[in-house]
Amino acid sequence: NRGFARTRDPDGALADYSAAIALNPRWYLPFFNRGNLRQERGDLAGAVDDHSQVIALLPNDPRGWTNRGWARQALGDWQGAAQDYEHALDVAVPDWWGRGLVLRNLATTRARMTVNDR
Repeated sequence: NRGFARTRDPDGALADYSAAIALNPRWYLPFFNRGNLRQERGDLAGAVDDHSQVIALLPNDPRGWTNRGWARQALGDWQGAAQDYEHALDVAVPDWWGRGLVLRNLATTRARMTVNDR
């Protein structure tokens, strides 16, 4: 998709992802890519929304849960991030490449929750 190719034009990429979503709102990939780009640009609430759409379309794919967890973690929503990471691990196949990364992020999030509870 052209939005992914427009790395030097993030505004154009966002417009392309939004146009692709308007054409086919049941295709997960434009939501996935737009969510990642929104997070990179600091639109964390928008990233959470887009990754929630990915989850709605592909509930058994750990990538949507993981990416929403990252956005929630960046927002300081430690509980929501932990829940997303745990769900990503629940739906992932045992040899999923991202398992180690999710386990690390989950440990970091749980540690942050413990610090914040003091």
